Amino acid sequence: MFDFRPVGVANLKKIHPDVQHFSTDLEVSTGFEILKSMELRKEGAVLVACPSCGRADVDVRKLANTVGDLLRKTKTPIKVAVMGCEVNGPGEAKDADVGIAAGVGRAVIFRKGRKVRIVAEDDMLSALMEEIEKAEAEIAPPVNAQAAAAERPQD
Repeated sequence: MFDFRPVGVANLKKIHPDVQHFSTDLEVSTGFEILKSMELRKEGAVLVACPSCGRADVDVRKLANTVGDLLRKTKTPIKVAVMGCEVNGPGEAKDADVGIAAGVGRAVIFRKGRKVRIVAEDDMLSALMEEIEKAEAEIAPPVNAQAAAAERPQD
């Protein structure tokens, strides 16, 4: 795998996504996503999704786009997986902090490859977001707890 860090991010002058109606906001968000994928930016969710195959029982692309929209304002560095197979999905995405593996009429919510619960299709997005919020609380303690820790005297 090629390591981009030695050449420097400064060499990346402009990003032009292949879209008809280009915007600066899209350019900036695309740049942030590149930096996050290279682990050079540690803010916001990283969304990974399976490429979809014959085992997928749902429209993985549509589901991933919906989850991506829900994660847009997330500031915590968390990896979220969207998988199309409830049998193999959790294991294939075991490096994700939280994930969803959708099946026919239901979905498996998992953390680090371990099944947390099985939910009905109608509840899968809200259940995923609940699990993400729990994981965020574990990853980044509340701001008040951080401030209290900073005010404690050092030994």
